[in-house]
Amino acid sequence: MKIKVLSSDELNNISKDAIILIYQQLAESFAIIQDQNEHLIKQVDKLQESISLLTQQRFGRKTEKTKEIINGQLCFDKNGHIIIPSNTDPDANDIDDDGKSEEELIVEYLARREARKRKKGVRSQDLAFADVIIEEHELAEEELSNHFPDGYRELPCEISHRVEYEPSKLTVIEEKVHIYKSKSDDSIIRADKPDHLMAHSVVTPSLLSKIITDKYVNAMPVNRIFKDFERMDVILRPQTMNRWLVKLSKMYIKPLVLRMKDTMISLADLIHCDETPFVVEEDHKRKGKSKESKSYMWVYHTFDRYGAPPIFIYEYQPDRKGEHPKEFLKGYSGVIVTDGYEPYHSIEKERDGDIIVAGCWAHLKRKLAAIIKADPENAKGTVAYEGNAKIAAIFHMDNMLKDAKPSDRLRHRKSNVAPLVDAFFEWVKDRDGKVASDATQRALTYAINQEHYLRAFLDNGMIPMDNSDAERSIRSFCIGRNNWNIAASSDGAEVAGYLYSMVETLKACRIKPYEYFKYVFETMLANENNITLELIDSLMPWSKEIPEEFYIKDTKKRTKTK
Repeated sequence: MKIKVLSSDELNNISKDAIILIYQQLAESFAIIQDQNEHLIKQVDKLQESISLLTQQRFGRKTEKTKEIINGQLCFDKNGHIIIPSNTDPDANDIDDDGKSEEELIVEYLARREARKRKKGVRSQDLAFADVIIEEHELAEEELSNHFPDGYRELPCEISHRVEYEPSKLTVIEEKVHIYKSKSDDSIIRADKPDHLMAHSVVTPSLLSKIITDKYVNAMPVNRIFKDFERMDVILRPQTMNRWLVKLSKMYIKPLVLRMKDTMISLADLIHCDETPFVVEEDHKRKGKSKESKSYMWVYHTFDRYGAPPIFIYEYQPDRKGEHPKEFLKGYSGVIVTDGYEPYHSIEKERDGDIIVAGCWAHLKRKLAAIIKADPENAKGTVAYEGNAKIAAIFHMDNMLKDAKPSDRLRHRKSNVAPLVDAFFEWVKDRDGKVASDATQRALTYAINQEHYLRAFLDNGMIPMDNSDAERSIRSFCIGRNNWNIAASSDGAEVAGYLYSMVETLKACRIKPYEYFKYVFETMLANENNITLELIDSLMPWSKEIPEEFYIKDTKKRTKTK
């Protein structure tokens, strides 16, 4: 449509009412355009924030610390000028930068780093518990006589060390069972032979323990274990090894894990809970499932400071329904530390004081830290920056008595930490709904919704402020998951839960996994027809009957119960 441009004479001939009408229409149009522009600006800001957050998550630093200077590193600011590291770095102490150029500061700092020597005796401590073979390097008496015709005396030896590695190897044991037949009749007898884990199978306690250690301790996929064995001149096919893991773990490891769970439920005063998704190929074929459906590995764990031995229980489930933790925690009375997942809160409401749910401050802090890391140059002075600093102050104050008795810690929290928490939530509510950033508003909303659970630690000196222990404990499974990618069957996923439960509990108890698994398989095989509760208790990682040589020898602490 062609727009006609009116001349001055034509405009002068327009009536006053028409001019007023045109002005009102133009004003309304400008208002609409202005609203649209403001809306577009907000949308662009939201998109930029989302892009910054995604970029940070994909490529940024994973640490939640927001300080610009990293202790122990030589740092530079955005203009390229040197920043001397924090005084916690001994090499930066007492460096006088007055009147010195950046080059001189760098030279002095690096010189201090170079001059610092390793403490004496460290190598001896590192090698103190290893098996040692002594090699004597002596001179022949004849040579000594030639050097010292007037006689000699021997001085203290010069001692040094080296470490040799012997590659592992597989040995095939060929069993020949002698058979005898009577000459007078058809009677036959066979020589005795030891029992085996599986009839007509080459698997042994030592071989199965090696496979478990490689896969569930060292996170090696079975295909890689197969290749490793192949280089030792033995072909053990992945399908065969997986079949051994499933069948024998259900026979020998499952009873131990169930007993560990009973111990946790009956003794622990506090349990950490978390879950992580993974792919179970067989689950995709279930009714109502698709290739996008996720299965879950749930983790529950406790420590000796919570009244029970260190115990980790991993439990596979085909989904994330709240009925799973509800079933697991049946019969439990105490505290559970969790993230903000609603089913945990439902358990607290249904159990009416029997279970207390404590929230995780690290989850909230992480939401704010992510916003800061996404745009660090403009972060200072924002609501996210201020909120992150307030939470850091709460953590700092609480950690001042981190290792104190629960009763002392509770008093400290009541008098010193609670006022900071009260001020924080007052600050959050005052800013709720008044921030432009969607990500910041989501963090504030999370804080308000989780307030009841985030405050739980103030009433119990035993409760930690965060659920980081659970997240750390599930990390081993995540590393393995990333390496073997998927579980083919629900049986394999279930067994993975049993074996991760045992492996992580052994680590917490400072026990060597390979030696322990071999010992368990040999012991249970020798008592195959008499596996009693007393036998299972004697095999628990914290049992006094576990041989002392199975403990890692670089620790003074031994976790054993009476």
